Amino acid sequence: MSEYQYFEFKAIDRLLAARELTELRKYSTRATITSSQFVNEYHFGDFKGDSTRWMERYFDGFLYFANWGSRELILRFPTSTLNTALIDQYCIGEYAKCWKTKTHTLVRYSVEDFEGDQWCKDDNGSLSNFLKLRSNVLEDEDYRLFYLGWLLAVQYGNVDDKELEPPVPQGLQALSKPLRLFVEFFGIDDQLIKVAAQNSTKEIRPICDDDIEPCIAGLGSGEKFNWLCRLALESNKNLGAEFRRYILPDSGVEIFCDGARRSVGELRSR
Repeated sequence: MSEYQYFEFKAIDRLLAARELTELRKYSTRATITSSQFVNEYHFGDFKGDSTRWMERYFDGFLYFANWGSRELILRFPTSTLNTALIDQYCIGEYAKCWKTKTHTLVRYSVEDFEGDQWCKDDNGSLSNFLKLRSNVLEDEDYRLFYLGWLLAVQYGNVDDKELEPPVPQGLQALSKPLRLFVEFFGIDDQLIKVAAQNSTKEIRPICDDDIEPCIAGLGSGEKFNWLCRLALESNKNLGAEFRRYILPDSGVEIFCDGARRSVGELRSR
C-alpha cells in the first residue's frame, strides 16, 4: 500500500494577504493555495511546513490524516470569545491539548495508529464539516466538542482513574452531525459516550433575550459607547461572541448539567 497524507488549512476570520500567500507558496508548488485555504495531498513526499506555526499565524482550522492511521484536528478561537478556564479543564495530555498566543486559543486533537476505516475526504466534506464545530462554540457556546475531546484522552488511557470529569455539557444524548463526524474521525467509543451522557440531556438550552437584556441594561454608558464604536468600526466576525462573553462571563453555567462529577475510573467501569 502506497503512502497517502492529506493536509488542509482554512482561514475564516480574515483572508490572507498577498505576501502571506507568497510565503506559503515557498513550501509547495503543487498545493492549492487561495486567500482562505491551503490543501495538498502527498503520495511520496511530505509536508515541509510547520502546522502549529501556520495555525498560530494564518489559519483557523487544520485537518490532517494519513493512511497509516495518523489523524489530527486543530481549531483556533479568539481568546476573548471563550471561557478559557473551562477549556483548560477539557484539554489534557497529548490527545487533547490547548495552548495560547497573544490573541488566540488553539485546541488540538490527535491520534496515531488509528485502526478504523480509512478516511475519505470526498465522502465526509473534509475540513468544512469540522469547522461547523468551531462556529457552534462561538455562536451557541456549545462546549460538547471539548467534552468529547476529553473523552478521547480518557479512551486512550491518558487520564488517571482518580481524575474527576470536567463539567458535563447539555446535549450529549443527541449529537449533531458535525459532532458525530468528530467521534467517527477519532474513533471515540460509543459506549463511553453513552455512559458519559447519562448525566446530560438531549437538548442545549440556548441563550435567550431574558439572559441578554438585563446584562445590557446594567452596562455603564461608557461601556455601551465603546461597544457601539467597535461595532461600527471593526470588521470583526466574532464581535458578537466576544460581546456575549463580556456581558455573560458566567454564562457557561447555564449550558452545563447539574450532578456529581464522576471519576475517570467510574466512567471506564460503567
